[in-house]
Amino acid sequence: MAPSESSVVAEYAKSNRSTCKKCSEAIQSKTLRLGLVTKDKSRGFDVTKWHHLTCFPVPSSYSSIDKIIGFSSLKSGDQEALTKLFTEQEDNSEEASKKTKGIQNEEQDADERDSKKTKLSTSDVKAAININISVSDVKSTYKDATLLPKWKAFQTVIFLERDDGQEDSSKIAAFDFDGCLAKTAVNRVGPDAWSLMYPSIPDKLQSLYNNGYKLVCPFYL
Repeated sequence: MAPSESSVVAEYAKSNRSTCKKCSEAIQSKTLRLGLVTKDKSRGFDVTKWHHLTCFPVPSSYSSIDKIIGFSSLKSGDQEALTKLFTEQEDNSEEASKKTKGIQNEEQDADERDSKKTKLSTSDVKAAININISVSDVKSTYKDATLLPKWKAFQTVIFLERDDGQEDSSKIAAFDFDGCLAKTAVNRVGPDAWSLMYPSIPDKLQSLYNNGYKLVCPFYL
C-alpha cells in the first residue's frame, strides 16, 4: 500500500543516512524507524520525516496500529514495541479527554452556582421585622444636638417625620451614601467634598420615588 497524505510508515532503515527529525541523531542501518508521510502540495510529491521509535510523535488521529504502513512486515518484538507506543498514546489521549471533560464540568457547575446566586440576589426577597417603638424612644435630639424641625431620632437612626400629603409605603429602597451614591474625599470638607458616583443616580432615585418607594440613605454623624 503506497503511503498517502498524513500517513505513518514503519520499516527498517536501509542505510545510516537518515536522521531523526526530533533528536537530530542518525538512524542506524537495519534499525526500526517510523516515518510521518505528508503531501507537499507545492511540489506534488510525498515527504517523509523519519524518527526513532522513542522519538516518534504519534498523531492523535492514529488510535489503531492497523493504519501503519508496513506493520505486518516487522519482527514480532518490534510489533509489540510499536503496539505499546500507540496504546500509550491512546491512553494519554483518553486521560487528557477525561481531564478536559472534568474541567468543563467544573466550569459548568460553577456557572450554574453563579446563576443561582444571581437569581437569588435579583429575586424579590421580603423580610418582616417587628420593631416596637414607644413615644418616649423618639427624641428631638441626637448626641446632645437639637435636630431641625420635623427631624427625629430613634437610637442611631435620624429620620424626617411624614409631611402633609405623604403616604406610608411597604416598599423601601435603601442605599449607602459613600461609595454607592457618591464619591467622597476624606481630606476635603464643604459642599465640594463629594460628587455623584454616576450621572444617572438622580433620575433613578426619582423613578423609584414616583413608583411609591420610600428612599433611605444613612448618614454618619
